[in-house]
Amino acid sequence: MSNYEKGDIEYVVVHKDTQETIDIKEIEKMGNTVGIDSKQVKRYKKNERIYKGEHKDLFAGNLSLEDKDRYMTVNLIKPAFRDLSNLYVSSNPTPVVQSEEAQEWLDTYIKNNKIQSKLFDMIISMLTLGGLVVRTGVRTSKKNKEIEIYTEFVHPRHLEVIQDPWDQANPIGYRLIFENQIGQVQYKRIEEYRENSYEISRFIKDKNSTTFRLVGEVEQVNHDAGMLIHYMPFNRDPFEFYGRSAIEDVEDLIKEINNRFTFLKRVNDIFAAPKLMLPPTIFKQFQKSMGWDVKMDQYGSEYVTFANQDVFCFNPSVDGQMPEYLTWDADTESAFKFLFTVTMAMSTILGVPSHSLRIEEGNYPESGKALTLRYLPSLTIIKNLQTVVSDTMEMVYWQAQKLAYQYGQITFAPEWVTVFHFSSLPLDEESVIAEISKYQAGLQSKETTMQKLDNLNARQLEEELRKINEESSNDHSHENDYSKERDLTALLGLSDSKDEKEEVNE
Repeated sequence: MSNYEKGDIEYVVVHKDTQETIDIKEIEKMGNTVGIDSKQVKRYKKNERIYKGEHKDLFAGNLSLEDKDRYMTVNLIKPAFRDLSNLYVSSNPTPVVQSEEAQEWLDTYIKNNKIQSKLFDMIISMLTLGGLVVRTGVRTSKKNKEIEIYTEFVHPRHLEVIQDPWDQANPIGYRLIFENQIGQVQYKRIEEYRENSYEISRFIKDKNSTTFRLVGEVEQVNHDAGMLIHYMPFNRDPFEFYGRSAIEDVEDLIKEINNRFTFLKRVNDIFAAPKLMLPPTIFKQFQKSMGWDVKMDQYGSEYVTFANQDVFCFNPSVDGQMPEYLTWDADTESAFKFLFTVTMAMSTILGVPSHSLRIEEGNYPESGKALTLRYLPSLTIIKNLQTVVSDTMEMVYWQAQKLAYQYGQITFAPEWVTVFHFSSLPLDEESVIAEISKYQAGLQSKETTMQKLDNLNARQLEEELRKINEESSNDHSHENDYSKERDLTALLGLSDSKDEKEEVNE
């Protein structure tokens, strides 16, 4: 880790393990790899603006003012990402441990840190930024001044990776660099994480100063929970550390969709307000009688505007022979066909159903199997996200227990956490009957059947089975083999007729 020594310059940072020395005058350059001017942060900012729908400023910079006014932004990225995020949240990721005491502490910890409520925004951020940072640590509560363990999601623009010079694939540490400026005073906070320890340094640069100076003591925390910083990548290329935003794969399609809609809008605007051309004598009489100011377009033709209608003065040098009448047949069918093709391509690349991006004719399929097939690409993406997020959060929850145990907040031994996910799509009646039939035929257990039908985790399943057993023990009229069917079939209301029950009892 680092210690701070005072020398000829204000401060020197000495890394004991790598013997790296950094002049405090250069401390602001430590964040350049992820700083304001870095390529990585520029990508983050651009992708965030595309997700927010700021397309005109990004893509219409070279257009004329008239074309900019007509430019249409059709932000299909936002509904696509929201659809994927909803699928993830609806899978109900549930962290589970074995003991009651550990589960109660874990549930409270997740609630206090608002982790479950942040899942939707977390998945949106991963899709937009290509990854997200999770940090766990110890701090003093501002409310009661007591020690508290916390877990937070951090924007990846603050992350700097400390590489092993002999093994670039496995970082030996991370830095989180936070910068702020209030008035003419600059603030910098650097958190450096290594295995089983981390330290926090705070710096300030005053109005008339050219260098940062250390404020207070370096806060150092030693623990035995491992590396408390985790980077969760999405869409990562082989042998790369950082993930890639899903936006980067469809950026050209986003531009083209905006251009197509802008073209169609322009056609409709022209049809709604066609140009009217008058002979010079009539034009001048019309203009004088109404008292309107004469304008001039880019081609040198004079015109006035009347009730949102442009009335032009015929100019032989520009317009040629005066037409007796003008017809215009604008064929927009090809534009709509191309727009359909581009939208379908975007749906395929993003892995979302086409109805997430455009309105479809007809009703959505009612069959659970058909709905699953429709969402199959999305479910594949969600499965990958579940794997990445669960692997990280299981470790985070275990590390939080280790810190809580170290600081005397819990007395039980830390337990490994398993995150369960369930189906994001509803089952149709055919699928429900199929699961019950497998149970009745002895092909799967009661527990497995109930988990599939009701999306129960291990603890919920245990509680439900306990209730069923209590009801069965109190129900003396069902002490025969029918109790097996009653637990699932009759309980679910699929075959609960009185005649069927009497037939089974006989």
